Amino acid sequence: MSPQAHLITRCRVVQMPQCWLITDARNAPTLENIAARMPPRSAIVMRAFALPASGRAALIRRLRYIGRARRHMLIWSGPTRPSGYDGRHGAVRRRDDRLLVMPVHDAREAVAAKRARADVALVSPVNPTRSHPGAPVLGIRGFGSLAGKICCPAIALGGMNAQRYRALRLHGADGWAAIDGWMKSGVINR
Repeated sequence: MSPQAHLITRCRVVQMPQCWLITDARNAPTLENIAARMPPRSAIVMRAFALPASGRAALIRRLRYIGRARRHMLIWSGPTRPSGYDGRHGAVRRRDDRLLVMPVHDAREAVAAKRARADVALVSPVNPTRSHPGAPVLGIRGFGSLAGKICCPAIALGGMNAQRYRALRLHGADGWAAIDGWMKSGVINR
């Protein structure tokens, strides 16, 4: 797939975002700023369970508002199925016509994503991360191997930034996602 690939879902064709933001307690204080400064038509994976409980609902509302204004794709991650989102992350099967985004950490999960007919796979961890210090990483070759096993766009996650994404494009990366990487990228300092 190319970085400008289009996702063909059951009901529509949409441009596949190249830049993805994963919400987390670590980036919660800067999420609104990051979402407002990301390139238009990026994606935000809303992991409500990973956000601080205090002010969570208000933060999610503000992120949805910013996301819609910037035409970001909004992906929900969690056990509930709220309306108003473009897709779901982490589901094991398709429940509706929204996008299905699945995590892929190994060959078993790559097969599961393929069987579920996932629209997008978040392949990780490509590089060392602060959230999993000392954990094994895929590296460029491991990422390329897993990306080759799925039949959907592969988004690189784990210690990613725009520069590292450019190096991974030749190995099947269709985009990049980050938690800390957005804070370190300068996007919030512009």
